[in-house]
Amino acid sequence: MGDEKPSLPSEPTSEQVAGDAFRRRVEEIYGGPLSEPQEPPPPSLISLSSIKSEYRRLWDELGGPVEGIGPSLKRSTFERCCGKYGQEQILPVLLQYKNERDFARRHWPYAAVAISQYVFEIDERKTYADDEPTPGNIEKLLLQIAQSAKDLNTGLCRLQTLAERLKDPTAPDRRGHLGWLDAFISQAAAGVFSNEVNESPEYRLLVDQGKLAFLKRLAEVEGTARRAIDRTDRERLEREKGPSNPALLNFVRWCGSIWTSLTGRNPTGEKLTRIDGSEDPEFVLFMQGLARIAGAREPKRNEVALCLKNITPKTTTQNFS
Repeated sequence: MGDEKPSLPSEPTSEQVAGDAFRRRVEEIYGGPLSEPQEPPPPSLISLSSIKSEYRRLWDELGGPVEGIGPSLKRSTFERCCGKYGQEQILPVLLQYKNERDFARRHWPYAAVAISQYVFEIDERKTYADDEPTPGNIEKLLLQIAQSAKDLNTGLCRLQTLAERLKDPTAPDRRGHLGWLDAFISQAAAGVFSNEVNESPEYRLLVDQGKLAFLKRLAEVEGTARRAIDRTDRERLEREKGPSNPALLNFVRWCGSIWTSLTGRNPTGEKLTRIDGSEDPEFVLFMQGLARIAGAREPKRNEVALCLKNITPKTTTQNFS
C-alpha cells in the first residue's frame, strides 16, 4: 500500500472569519484578550435550616406578636402553631375585622395558638372513655382505695405469716419456697426490685425495715381515704349541665382576648353588631372563621354567649406552653 497523503486543514467559513474579526475588535476596545467562557457551577443545595420561618420573619420585620393578649408562651409553641396554621390561612379572617395588614399579622401567632389548643382539647376529650363520676361514685372510689390498701397490707402480712410457720411434714419444700416468695415480694415492697433474692443478713435487715415502712404507709393510706369520705363535699362535686362542646370555653377566652386587641371592642354573643346576611354578631363569625380553618366544630351564637357569661377573672386558659 502506498503512503496516504496528509489531509490539508479545511478553509475557515465566512461565519468563522467574521466572528474572529469581531472578537479581535472587542479585545482592542477592552485592551486585552477576552477570557474563555466557563461552565456554570452546579446549583448548590439550600440548607433548610437557613430558610426563615414565617414566624421568624414576623420578628425581623415587625418585632414579633403583639403583647398582652394571653399568658406567656414559649417561642417554640408559637413556632409550632404558626407552622401548622400559617398566616396565609389566618390573615383573611383577621383582615375582615381590622383592615391593617401589619397589625393583623402581629395577631396571627395568637390566633394560631387558639386554633391549635381548641383542636387539641376537642381531640383530648374524645379519649375520655367514661363520663365524669357523680359525688356518690367519688365516695365509692375513695372507699375502694381504702379497701385496696387494707387488702394489700393484709396480703403481705399473710404471706409472711405462712412463710414463718413450722415445716409441713407433708411437703418438705413448701415452707422454704414460701419464704423465698415472701423475700422476693418484700424486696419490692421495700423499694428494691430484683429478679433474685439476696440472702445476706445486712441486705435482709434493710429489706425488713423498708417493708415495715411500706406497711405503715398502707395503713396511713387506708385511714386517710376513709377520712376523706367523711370530708367529701357533695355540693362542690355536683355538676351543672354544661356546654355540649366543653373545649369551647378556652377557645372563647383566647378569641375574646384576640378580638379585643384586634378591634378595640369587647366580645359579645348578643346580636349587637351584625354583618349583612347573618344573624350572628361579628365576634361569633370571627370565631367560626378561625374554627373553620382547622375543620373543627364551629361554635353557635348561644354557645358563645353562655361561655362569655361563665368566664370570670378566675377562669384561666390551660397552660399550652
